[in-house]
Amino acid sequence: MRYIRLKEVCHKLSLSKATIWRMVATHDDFPKPRKLSPKCTVWLESEVDAYIVDTWARLAQAA
Repeated sequence: MRYIRLKEVCHKLSLSKATIWRMVATHDDFPKPRKLSPKCTVWLESEVDAYIVDTWARLAQAA
């Protein structure tokens, strides 16, 4: 189990910080962040990776 910070989530998804936070707020299937401290927010890398795989699978089915 590995935690990743916002910068790495942005890199993995090729999205901006603002878009990541918008997706957290509006997409039920987007991985939820965890607060390690008041100034430290992280995501489980395995959940982010699973989201990427699921998204690609949905796109492939739609094509």
